[in-house]
Amino acid sequence: MRDGLYEAEGIVFTDDCIVVPVSLRQYMLDLIHESHLGIENSKTRARELLYWSRMNLDIEETVANCDICNMYQRAHQREPMIPHEIPAERFLKTGLDIMSLHNKDILLLLVTSPNIQKCYLCRTRQPRP
Repeated sequence: MRDGLYEAEGIVFTDDCIVVPVSLRQYMLDLIHESHLGIENSKTRARELLYWSRMNLDIEETVANCDICNMYQRAHQREPMIPHEIPAERFLKTGLDIMSLHNKDILLLLVTSPNIQKCYLCRTRQPRP
């Protein structure tokens, strides 16, 4: 570790990261976590610019002890994918979707049968100015 350390204008670096002194670590943890994006996003954000020993553990503890994160933790969990059954007869399932392609809004109709899925272009229009 010591071989990779260097100093510039009173700031200690290792590779491209600032080595944070003990006296500033809590302040840095507060800045890293101010957007409440969770453990992994906070670690990623910190690793881009900062370094200190046990940084990952300190971030995990900070997020785990955050009242706001604990209050909304369940709301941020991903919903499981729920597969649908293939219809027994043709055209039992249809779907609509709206998409944009080459600055045109397109209304799509999806028709599903057991062997074929077809997508029909129903309407296009130019976007409003």
